[in-house]
Amino acid sequence: MPTTRAVLVVAAALAAAACGRSVEDKIHGWPPPAAAFRDTVEPPDTWEPPDTLPPEPEDTAPVDPDALPSEPCAAVVELACRYYGPYSDECHEAQTRAPDGRDPETAAACAALVERYAAGGEEAESRVNPCRRYARLMCKELGRETQACQRASAVVARLVYAREKRACLGDLLMFEARTLPHR
Repeated sequence: MPTTRAVLVVAAALAAAACGRSVEDKIHGWPPPAAAFRDTVEPPDTWEPPDTLPPEPEDTAPVDPDALPSEPCAAVVELACRYYGPYSDECHEAQTRAPDGRDPETAAACAALVERYAAGGEEAESRVNPCRRYARLMCKELGRETQACQRASAVVARLVYAREKRACLGDLLMFEARTLPHR
């Protein structure tokens, strides 16, 4: 039986013989040249990303996010939703009870409301608290003894934040639009 010492000697001799071979005996192309590991991408100062989006047509004008719809009754609903907040229940209710703009008289009434409540209009720029105006108008038209009037009057004192006052503008607008025929 061969001893472990003899096995080690034979293995060392074979390893030494393998290392002593000439360069021509090794695998052709290995190791690769040092240039193979360099980046082939151009440096960042001259590299431009490829165009992935088609160019925009030049004849389109940018969309104004503050623009109201051209149809006056749709503009009433849009204004109410801006005052309420686009995801509020009141906005959804205003959208379901939109005035019918196909009737010329209704369209004229909607246009008058938009003129008064849009930015720069007398109702939007008034310094009087819109929640108080809403409560006064409701009590005047429905009567002071109605629950709606009493509820609106009681809530006015608690509505002090600007967001709540904007919501009162939406309430005021939709209260005035309630008498218009809707779809």
